[in-house]
Amino acid sequence: MKIKKILILLIAFGTFSIANNITTLKSAETKFGIADEHDYSYYKINASEGDVVSVNLHDMDADGDLYINIGSIATKDKWKYKSTHSKLRDEAYTFTMIDDDTVYLSVYANKCIATVEHKITVDINSEEKERNSIKIFPNNPSSSDKFVTYTPVEGISSSTPVVLFLNGSKRTLDKYEGLMNFLSKEGYFVIGAYSDKYDPNYSKNIFTEVINATKEHSDLTLNKLAVIGHSLGGGNSFFVMKHFQNLGYGKDGSLILSIEGWFPFGMKANDFKEIDGNVAFLEMNGKTGTNDVDLLTNLTIWNLLKNSQNFFLTVPTNDHLYIEGDSENFLEKSDLVEIIANIVKDAFTKSDSGYNSISSKYKASYQDIYTSIENLKYTGGCSGKVGNAISTLTELGNDINYCQPEKY
Repeated sequence: MKIKKILILLIAFGTFSIANNITTLKSAETKFGIADEHDYSYYKINASEGDVVSVNLHDMDADGDLYINIGSIATKDKWKYKSTHSKLRDEAYTFTMIDDDTVYLSVYANKCIATVEHKITVDINSEEKERNSIKIFPNNPSSSDKFVTYTPVEGISSSTPVVLFLNGSKRTLDKYEGLMNFLSKEGYFVIGAYSDKYDPNYSKNIFTEVINATKEHSDLTLNKLAVIGHSLGGGNSFFVMKHFQNLGYGKDGSLILSIEGWFPFGMKANDFKEIDGNVAFLEMNGKTGTNDVDLLTNLTIWNLLKNSQNFFLTVPTNDHLYIEGDSENFLEKSDLVEIIANIVKDAFTKSDSGYNSISSKYKASYQDIYTSIENLKYTGGCSGKVGNAISTLTELGNDINYCQPEKY
């Protein structure tokens, strides 16, 4: 029994001694070390999921071996990667992290060598790493998730623009993976909140919880804020933006992008006057819209917005769900990519260069939309009869007639 205790103490003491002799590295930093005969020099560095880690053991004065492990100390008996090079003065290895963890490295002085003097350099996020690597939470979003976040490879800083996304009715967040992934690759922190309730407070509360949790662990400011929504989410994006602008967010640039938007539930006529920044309406099927939206509603909203810069944008595809798709599918839709990338960039840079670069075939004026639908005699959608929206509009105190926009 005493022998067992002594062995445990020796093992613990040995582990403690090693831990005290581990040199912490920074990316691209070069450290000089000496490994004694049949012993190790120990190093460690923290890395994140998706990082490409390149280890270079160089300028050795004798033959040393490189061992790498993830999460625990690396030795010649316990390693995940080891150098396959046999050169006397250089050893190297490159690999990609599959999780956030600590990378442990060791340089072993083999054979009958007194010491191995060496230099070690670790590069994380080297040129081999694609800039487009992002972190998604949950890791595999499903149709049951109430929120999802996409963090750009650069991480979150005080200046990182934030995009809030709301899905359409009876649609789920995973249907919009392509759009949210694309925006994160543009350098924006994206939060998607489930939006299948007419009352926009439901989604607003989800956003609030995720934002507050994120701010506890980052310098997130939301000084640059976009709210993007599709269908029901497109309508409710106005309520969400108004709420967060009232809290002081979006003061350095803001955008509402309502894609095939429906009613802005919870908004009264005077509420629209409080919204500033850019507001874009993106419609499918050109200037007449699809059968799933009533453009009289969006014309009415345009008239109520007194302190914002408004745009109508269109694509010819007659498909209300055209905005959906995975990353590969979304990038194939060059019209959407061109429009969204430029209109969001303008909001965050307070410029109009992006809008000016969008092809004229995707642009429309208020008058263009009004004229194209003037003779279509829409009534059911703008009156709130569809989907029994009128009852919720009434409950939330609606004072707007969406069927009679002004004729410019």
